Order: sequence, then C-alpha cells, then structure tokens
Amino acid sequence: MDCSVYVPGSSYGMLSIPDGENCQLDSGAYSFSSLYVNGSLESSSLLTIHVPLVLFGDSASVTVSGTFTLHNVSNVVVADSASIFCAQDFIINGAPAAAEGVGGSSLLVKDEAYISVQGNFILNVKQTRFRDMYNVDVSNHVEIRGADLHFGRVSSAGGMFRVARSFKTSLSNAFTAIVSSTIRALSFDISARVVDLGGASLLEAYQVPSSGMTTMIIKTMTSLAIADKSRIKGGNITIIAPELSILGAATIDANGLGPKTPGPGSGNALLCEATCGAYGGNSNGCEGLAYGNLYRPDMGGSSGVGVAGGHMMGRAGGLITIQSVNLVVEGFIDASGTEEGQASGGAIYIRTQAWRGHGKISTMGSSVPAHWKRKRNPPFPYDSSDMPCAAGGGRIAIYYTDNSCWGGMLKAYGGINHPNGGSSGGAGTIYLENTVTNLNQLILSSSVDVTPFIFNKNIYNDDDDDDQ
Repeated sequence: MDCSVYVPGSSYGMLSIPDGENCQLDSGAYSFSSLYVNGSLESSSLLTIHVPLVLFGDSASVTVSGTFTLHNVSNVVVADSASIFCAQDFIINGAPAAAEGVGGSSLLVKDEAYISVQGNFILNVKQTRFRDMYNVDVSNHVEIRGADLHFGRVSSAGGMFRVARSFKTSLSNAFTAIVSSTIRALSFDISARVVDLGGASLLEAYQVPSSGMTTMIIKTMTSLAIADKSRIKGGNITIIAPELSILGAATIDANGLGPKTPGPGSGNALLCEATCGAYGGNSNGCEGLAYGNLYRPDMGGSSGVGVAGGHMMGRAGGLITIQSVNLVVEGFIDASGTEEGQASGGAIYIRTQAWRGHGKISTMGSSVPAHWKRKRNPPFPYDSSDMPCAAGGGRIAIYYTDNSCWGGMLKAYGGINHPNGGSSGGAGTIYLENTVTNLNQLILSSSVDVTPFIFNKNIYNDDDDDDQ
C-alpha cells in the first residue's frame, strides 16, 4: 500500500489499511477523519495522528519507533489479537469536553489484544476499558486521567497489566473497577471516587533487587471494596477510604515484603552463625532487640542475618497503614514475616471509627520449621551444630470509636522454635485505643500457646513520645 501520498501537516479523509497491506508513514503529525487498521502501520520515528475514530482490527499490527500520539480522539478500539508496539511513549488524548473537564472519549482494549510500550503510557480519556484477556507491558510509567476505568469482566478471565515503574491514576471523581485482572507495578498511586477490586484480582507492587519496600497508595472519595480472593500486595501500603471492606478471603498483604536490607532489629551476626529479626518483640538470640513506636508504627520489620552478615535470612513483614471511617475486615490484613525464615513481623497502623468483622489482622514473626535439620541448602543452610532462632512479633496499633461488632483475631506472635524446644521469639505489641472514651489496651502474646498479657487503661501515650 502506497502511503507516500500522505504528507505530514496535512488533513485527509479516512485512512484504511486492509488485512495483508503495509502502510509506512513518515515522522510528523497527520489529520484523518477516521483510522481503520487491519494490516500493518509503521513509522520510523515520532508519529502524531489527529483523528476522532480509531479501530485497530483483529489482525492489526502497529510499530512506531518513536512516540505514538493519538490526539483529539472520540473512540479508540484495540480489537482481539491486535498488537501495538511503541519504542518510546504511547499517548491517547481525548477530544475536549468542557463540561467534563477532560477528554470526552473512550478507549476499549479487547480480548487478547497486546500493547507494548517501551516508554510511558499516558491516557487522557473519559472512559477506559481493558476487557478480558488483554496483555499490556509498559517499560516506564503509566498515568491514567479521565473518568471511569474498568479492567476485565466478571464473566471471563481477566488480563495482565505489567508496569516496570509507577502506575498512577488521577480519577478523583471517577469509578474504578478491577475484575479478574492482574496489575503489577513498582509502585501504585490510585485516586478515584470508588474502587472495586473483584473476581480474584491482584494489585501487586513487585520488588526489584537491592531496593527497599515498594509503595502502594490508594485513595478513594467514597469506598474501596476488596472482594473474595482478591489481593492488594506490597511492601508499604497506604489506604485512605471513607468505606473500606475486605470481604471473604480477600487480603491486604505485606507478608514477607519488608525492607530488603536487614533492619535495626537484625541483631549481631558476629556473635553467632545466624541472627533472627526483631521489631515489636525481641528475637530469641544474638541481640535482635525490639525497636519502633508501639503507638504509631511506621516502619517495616527486620530480617535475620546469616554468617557474619553475609546474607539475609527470610524476609520481614512490611508496613500497612489504613485510614477509614468505616472498616469491615472479614478477610485478612497481614504483615507477618516469611513463614519459614528468621524475619520479624512488620507493622499495621489503623485509624477508623466503626470497626467490625470477623477477619484476621496479623504481624507474626517467623518460626523455625520442624524439619529444619533435613535442609542443607537455602533458605536454611545449617549443619547439625547450628541452632536457628525464632523471630520477634511485629506491631499493631488500632484507633477506633466503636468495635462492638468486631469478633475477629489480632495476632503479633513471636515465632516458635519448633525443633529445639527453645524459647519463642518475643511477643509483638497490639495497642488498641478508643478515641472517644480514651480507654486503651496493650496486648502482648508471644505464641498461640501462651496466654496474652493485657494491660488495660492508663497506658501512657504521648504523640510526641519517642520510640517505645
């Protein structure tokens, strides 16, 4: 197909590229009344197209060696099996709509469509939908502005959205639904009026080597609902929502996602073969000592350290911070250390009013597995003379006005030293305060087999106090 007739800076009618045909456009900006691609569209450098209607059909293949911008669009459809590759950024700007304040337009990415962006993926449209088994890879940042945002459908398996760096939405007056989908990014900053996470979806802030905790921030104007089997996963999670519901087997998960560096409670590896991490409670060996603030925990846990500090032993729990007027926990909020390792629990800090549900909130330390002597390779490279230790529990602090409908579990146990019959890791701290009555409790429990110590009332809590 001869596309040399199209000159940058000019306006044309419809550009239609049939199946099996190839259209190569020179670098520059073009204007078309509509764009239909069923064949191949290529550009060796920057390509900008001003066009209201765009369809990338089932057999479409788009390759742009520079930045690809669709400007002033009303509707863009990326159909089943279509593929788009951008060597730099991919930008979609909707048609102006003064009443909306954003682009008055829509983007639909359908089943098995594939988009690969080596730079930034920026969407400024009124409505964005990624439906069914879509596949999106972005090597830099994603920013989505506009109104409603939907990922997946209830009736089908969802797609995959992978982002090498940050995933950000600026949708403060919009609805965001993530259903049967997986979104992975280095960090998240999601802002919306309402967020629904359902259909066993996963939001995961994954960890890159040699860095600290990943960051996930979710802010809603009205509500965040996390449906059964869905998961929000990251090292440092902050959720601000007037209504937060964690339903069924849903999880807010910072388990084993604490700092990559050992931490202040890691102990002294020069005193023994390996240490165990501490946080809310001491570990049971090698000077792993408690640290941090029991009233306002704001740090992740600490991992143990191998011989002479050579390597980390397990991974500590991360940090989860929640601000919500009404909090329902039927599922799990977990910032424990890795199940098998020598890492302390992390921290969970909650401020709410009505707190109810029958779920589980935990920051437990790692235990020594009963079968440790049969393991000669990582994660437990001990010989028969080694005596592994149990890690300390983490910290939980919850401020509330009404917990009369709370019937769930709170656990900050230290780890258990199964094979040696030795002492468990130190008890973590659970601090509860009714902000109306000012009555408070401090609960210490080192393991499931130990009756907790509960201190009621008159616990000194000075907001300017240092670590406790």
